[in-house]
Amino acid sequence: MKGKIIPLNFRTRQDSQTGHTVIRMTPPHIICHRNYFYQKCFTREGSKILFGGAFEGHWNYYLLDIDQQQATQLTDGAGDNTFGGFLSEDDQSLWYVKNSRELRRVDLHSLEEYVVYEVDEEWVAYGTWVANSDCTKLVGIEIKKSDWQPLTDWSKFRAFYFTNPECRLINIDLHTGERQVILQEKRWLGHPIYRPFDDNTVAFCHEGPRDAIDARMWLINQDGSNLRKVRQHDAGESFTHEFWVPDGSALYYVAHKENDPQRYLFSADPATLENRQLMAIPTLFPPDEQPRRLADCGRWCPAQYRRY
Repeated sequence: MKGKIIPLNFRTRQDSQTGHTVIRMTPPHIICHRNYFYQKCFTREGSKILFGGAFEGHWNYYLLDIDQQQATQLTDGAGDNTFGGFLSEDDQSLWYVKNSRELRRVDLHSLEEYVVYEVDEEWVAYGTWVANSDCTKLVGIEIKKSDWQPLTDWSKFRAFYFTNPECRLINIDLHTGERQVILQEKRWLGHPIYRPFDDNTVAFCHEGPRDAIDARMWLINQDGSNLRKVRQHDAGESFTHEFWVPDGSALYYVAHKENDPQRYLFSADPATLENRQLMAIPTLFPPDEQPRRLADCGRWCPAQYRRY
């Protein structure tokens, strides 16, 4: 139920390799996860964190107060995209997509919800929708409803790529709900991200299996002009987990070469498209581990673990 307060019993342990304190904030018997790694999950002072939880048998959003060790339920009912939502820059609102149809804003004080944008009947909202730096607009992907298929496992993910679904990259004014189409193609598009402090530049990807994509990362101007490729793949090469650094000066991503046990962190200059290797990613991270977003205060770094 929206507004419900859930007491939590944090569990603490010392990491055997680093000695750092690891705190389990959510209960072992409830599946919980944080939103996508480049979406804002912490309030600015770092005292609260947004997460998705299945306390009522389906996914809803919760705001966890770290000092009070309790979570407040922000949404209710089925259909929440709990990976794609985010906190507003001023910490006053939660933005998320409901039932793949409605972009909603939740007032974090009153918990009232407002539908800001409705997807056209012939389209479906897909993936993670990302706001600009001042949270006045966002970019997202919509897929033609007649082309859409539920992606419930990796074999379906792979098969979906070869159907060439019709997709459109859009931006939405968060004050008026007005939509503009930036790019529309018979190609699977994903992961749109505004460049921080530069609303004219949008990153997005050609989505699909790593071995089938020949150029994943792209940049485009907000008006649909100046489409450019960030980097061409070499044979056996794949790129994943692209994200902007906080000041927008570079697009970071993970690179992997077939038969190479190591993965590498690269940066791309959005102006020159120069790509350079920064470091080998430490092997203590799993191969599919995503970079984490720190709280603005620098105190917390969220992680989630699967029990096998």
